[in-house]
Amino acid sequence: GVLERLLADSGFVGVQQRTVVLPLRMPSAAQALTMMQDAFGAYRAVVSDSPESVRMAAWTEVAERLKVFETPAGFVAAAEVLVAAGVKPR
Repeated sequence: GVLERLLADSGFVGVQQRTVVLPLRMPSAAQALTMMQDAFGAYRAVVSDSPESVRMAAWTEVAERLKVFETPAGFVAAAEVLVAAGVKPR
């Protein structure tokens, strides 16, 4: 409901939200890890107050877990994307 509230609070009406299930495809698990480290602030926040050695160990473990999703065609994992839309009245 957060995304819908943001749109409604911004003046949009008829706000609708849908969850779209799709595969996340990337060339490799290593690139998926880089995307997670760069784009997902919530993941960084979990370890941000930890010593460097703990952060490195955590990211190493994540990298190992991501390898499960490597295929001959690259990295493929299930993902969900929230799509929301509304109309801005004139």
